[in-house]
Amino acid sequence: MLARNRSLIGRLAVKYLVRIIILVFALSVPVSSFSSEDTSEDPFKYLSVNVGTWIIKGGEASFQTSFPAVFVAGTGHSKLEWEALDSYAYILGAKVKPYFYFLTFDLQYVGGDIRDGECTDTDWDEGYTPWSVSKNATDGDIKYWSIDLDILLYPYLGRPVSWGIGEKKPGNKTRFEAILGYFHYEYNLHIFNGVQTVPSTGPFSGLDSTYDFEWKGYKTGLRYMYDFVKEPSDGLHAMGFKIEYSYLWGIDFNGEGYWNLRDLRFTQEADDGTGNDWVLGFFYNPLKNLQVQFGHRWLTVSAKNGYDYRDGTINAYLDAVDSKSKGWFFNLAYNF
Repeated sequence: MLARNRSLIGRLAVKYLVRIIILVFALSVPVSSFSSEDTSEDPFKYLSVNVGTWIIKGGEASFQTSFPAVFVAGTGHSKLEWEALDSYAYILGAKVKPYFYFLTFDLQYVGGDIRDGECTDTDWDEGYTPWSVSKNATDGDIKYWSIDLDILLYPYLGRPVSWGIGEKKPGNKTRFEAILGYFHYEYNLHIFNGVQTVPSTGPFSGLDSTYDFEWKGYKTGLRYMYDFVKEPSDGLHAMGFKIEYSYLWGIDFNGEGYWNLRDLRFTQEADDGTGNDWVLGFFYNPLKNLQVQFGHRWLTVSAKNGYDYRDGTINAYLDAVDSKSKGWFFNLAYNF
């Protein structure tokens, strides 16, 4: 019940966060915003849109439950582990600066199909070797979206004089930003083509099961950027790197599964999960308003001490659950 209440609170928080962002954005655009005056060298004054791909390789996910042992006195365990949850996911995003140049609203979405994944289903009683192990094929999809508020900590560009512009020119090529946001991350997995390896009875027919991981929580982080180009020129307006880290916290996990061979439906919940989101990126501006971005991203989330429910009743303890996505990304961003 506590997990469900927190989930409801999370949804309401997002609902009102979006409303607040829209209100702040609307109130922060004065008539003078459309002035042609340009006292800043930053090409990103109003809006930046980006499209790209995140090549996820080696994606992983797993959960483990515990319950009264099947064959002996004590505790039994069941663990499902997914590997090779790879995807050529697409990226869509937009960044908007209101009148106050030191604030940026950052909206990002990632989505893609998963093919050729692998699932291992293991059951054992504590202190004993597994009494059941099966290997299964997996496909499905991955989704991720976030709403962030980026706050420029350095350099200080004086008072705002127009939409997204300060009275001082940037000059310094170093930037520090704080990140505050909310995210939603999910795997929707389909399990099929089962092979029983313990006991070794081989392939079994009819497997057509599903399991969905859903993570929702908050992010707090820092971003460091450095531009090596001191004097912009034709074909080289900016070139540098960024290092970004966000700590993910207050995460609510919800899992939902259907084992078709037993016509069994169940849900899982866990609170207060945590995670990490690392980005190492490089950027290059061949044109003032066009930026090429590439780099590597590591995203991990985990939770423990949850519950497994069947028909609304606790059936087992959810010992641990986690999801991981990592890989190279490529982006094109156009600044208005």
